[in-house]
Amino acid sequence: QNSLSTLQKEHADMQVEFCRTKERESGLQITLDEINGRHRVAALKCENEYLERINKIKATHDEEMKELREQLKKNDVVNTEVAEVKAQMTDLQDEIDILRHAQAKLDTTEEHLRKCKLKIEELSDVKNLLDKEEEAHNTCIKKCHDLEN
Repeated sequence: QNSLSTLQKEHADMQVEFCRTKERESGLQITLDEINGRHRVAALKCENEYLERINKIKATHDEEMKELREQLKKNDVVNTEVAEVKAQMTDLQDEIDILRHAQAKLDTTEEHLRKCKLKIEELSDVKNLLDKEEEAHNTCIKKCHDLEN
């Protein structure tokens, strides 16, 4: 009987201990649930912050890409203008080369024209002298003719 009573007492103690363990388990389960809840909240907050950062980075990236596309369009326009100006410069350089050659010919022609003008002036002077000589000769012939008569 002693052993039965000891067993019953142990059983009662174990039931008390079991109840306390159940209560502690229940308390620990509540604490675990609270911790898990806080963890979920923290994880969701972290995920939300991560998504916000991703969205912000994406928006910044999109804006930068837009600016780069606009700059690229401007650069394409400038490159086209540069190509046109280069072509014009090549044409103008060709024209300058032609004009330089023409200038050399013009200089030669002007020099030749100047020499011709000088010769014409000299010939004009010679003609005037010849006219005066003829006039003087005619005057002399007339005087000689008058003297003979």
